Amino acid sequence: MDAISAAAVASPGVTSTFFLDPKGRQTDELKNWLRLAEQLYHEGKPILPLFINGLVKSGKSFILNEVLPAVVNTYYCSGGSSQQHASMAQPNFLRVNCLPCNRISGSGGFLMDFLVKLKESAAEQQLSAAASTPVPSDRFTLNMLAAIQDFMQRLPRDRLNFLLIDEAQSFYLLRRPVSNDCPQHGSTLDMDAVLQMRVILKELLLDSPRWVAWAITGSSMAMLWANVAVTPVSN
Repeated sequence: MDAISAAAVASPGVTSTFFLDPKGRQTDELKNWLRLAEQLYHEGKPILPLFINGLVKSGKSFILNEVLPAVVNTYYCSGGSSQQHASMAQPNFLRVNCLPCNRISGSGGFLMDFLVKLKESAAEQQLSAAASTPVPSDRFTLNMLAAIQDFMQRLPRDRLNFLLIDEAQSFYLLRRPVSNDCPQHGSTLDMDAVLQMRVILKELLLDSPRWVAWAITGSSMAMLWANVAVTPVSN
């Protein structure tokens, strides 16, 4: 979905609780995704992720962290569109800002920080099983991926669990360590780690349990889309 029409929320003097949505277009797009998410949940299939697109300072984070949960809660409180919907429990929202995650220790170091933030959010929601997910100490990438998958398996299965991921471009901004004694010329991007992360994030987004719904945005959506575009279609 596109966040341009929500730009007013980031304007000076506009209260953070105010959301401008001309003709309800943003809300309708969110509801359409919720209907699809609910359908896939009941069919036992992975839920397709929601990408909130838009220019810098156009209100993407506000839509992710405030508007989407409000629309979800209203949608479920309204009784929905089916008997299946009416039988579902209230959803959970777990928020992670990826900007502080470690980007100089390879994909494993980044995923470790990401998992810790997921666990902290689960603890805030009193989701004790997910919050107690063991964190591997070796920072090995595949072990971290398995731990994140374990975390998702521990989330409640009788409802949707929304993972609200902000600054997601950070997944692809992994850097090589640089010392003052040995300065490096050119890009410091750790391309081996980035190539690995493309495959990992694809697996997380497209092969999660049916009770997990990813919603993603970031301050550099161009960076995110550029990496999505070159993600291998196999593996």
